[in-house]
Amino acid sequence: MFRFTQKVSIPILLFTATLAACAPTPIASTPNPTASPRFSDEEVSHLVALDKMEGHLRVSLPLWEVGNYELATTHSIHPVAELFSLVEDELKAKQADTSLRTALDAYTLLASEAGDVAQVKAAHQAALDAIRAAEQSLAGSLMSDNTFHGEVIRGLLEGVEEEYGEAIREGQVAEIVEYQDALGFFLTARARYETIAASVKASHAHEHEEIEEYFGQLEKALPGVTPPAAAVAPSEVEVAVDGIVHELSEVLGLEAQTAETPVEIIAQIREKIEHALMEYKEGKNDEAYELAAGAYLDGFEHIEAAMMEKGAEELMTTLETQFKDLRDGIKAGKPLADIQQVASEINANLDKAEALFK
Repeated sequence: MFRFTQKVSIPILLFTATLAACAPTPIASTPNPTASPRFSDEEVSHLVALDKMEGHLRVSLPLWEVGNYELATTHSIHPVAELFSLVEDELKAKQADTSLRTALDAYTLLASEAGDVAQVKAAHQAALDAIRAAEQSLAGSLMSDNTFHGEVIRGLLEGVEEEYGEAIREGQVAEIVEYQDALGFFLTARARYETIAASVKASHAHEHEEIEEYFGQLEKALPGVTPPAAAVAPSEVEVAVDGIVHELSEVLGLEAQTAETPVEIIAQIREKIEHALMEYKEGKNDEAYELAAGAYLDGFEHIEAAMMEKGAEELMTTLETQFKDLRDGIKAGKPLADIQQVASEINANLDKAEALFK
């Protein structure tokens, strides 16, 4: 993850117009809490990754507009550097990978310096459009399933909670990039909720009001790309996130999730890595890649904030890099011994991470 510790002086920006302009087309389907899910965790994870790409772009453009090209570029790079590999194979199978990467790269090139406003905004919109097209390619008919949207919103809000927790220290925003990550994920989660809000309101008016109230609380914590002077406590953000997820679960019948400790999550990460090595040894590279990606996206990302609280930022960053090396190595078809070496290094550092929580 790219980090900058410099302070920026930027007027607090209003996002209402941007949110409306970038919001996906509303969905009219009726919530059905009793229906069995018609989608997999993997399909949800892919949409969460694409929506996080959108979140990064949502904060990049306002930063470019006020002349902060360094942070604008940081957030424009994140979709490719951190997330693209998680969906690349699936998009490639549908011949949709090239257009997305091209659009993201084109915007990043312009975001790095001053330029023509209309040209930059057009490139930004083209990148957003490419993300939407990729979502349609991967999800298809699921885009009309409210429960599917609810699960994606939950994934985004988990990202809000994690990034915000990493950003705050002693009542102040210490990591502005992580704060802005949380802001971008929040804006995208709220926009996705707007696609199902009318349907939720029609059948569950009270729950809809509660969800809107909790979103309002998150907006107070994340008012714009410039953080407030006094930061809202991470515990308040956690309460708002939990409140939204609870109400969505009541309305849409989201899959129940039990709270897991960091030690339990680390154990699951190890299992996925071991399974990935087995699949890779048997020549099942695609399966190995999905497992390696899941170890990071569905596992390690959920303990990053806890590691930050323990003062283990350097270890966390090292592990992030090693997980990427593992995915990239599998994708590149490197020798088994090389993949095993990276996995061994990850496990050694997971030992250190596990010791933090015992």
